[in-house]
Amino acid sequence: MKRRIQPDLRVELIDGSVIGYAEAGDPAGFPLLYLHGSPSSRLEVELPGIGEAAQDLRIRVIAPDRPGMGLTAFFRYSIADYPLLVQGFADALGDYDGSRSSVSQAAGGTPARARGGLSSG
Repeated sequence: MKRRIQPDLRVELIDGSVIGYAEAGDPAGFPLLYLHGSPSSRLEVELPGIGEAAQDLRIRVIAPDRPGMGLTAFFRYSIADYPLLVQGFADALGDYDGSRSSVSQAAGGTPARARGGLSSG
């Protein structure tokens, strides 16, 4: 089975901002929204073993860049606003089902969960 990583994807949010993201693993697998650490980017999913493990476990890892990182242009936002930004990203994907998904984060991605997380659908 060939490793699947798409590193240079983009989605436009309802407010017109564009978020860069990467996907790794099984495109039909269980969705896992991965919020990268700081300083870093969506490319953490290219670290050795992540794509292979996601493929083997039938997981679809979705890793958005935060504003000012990677493919996402800088714009002002607060830690309190970050969960709304992440929710907007998930909504913009269209095929992301928050009711059957999970979220993982590195230290810099923690505010999205600590300040309210994502809705479940």
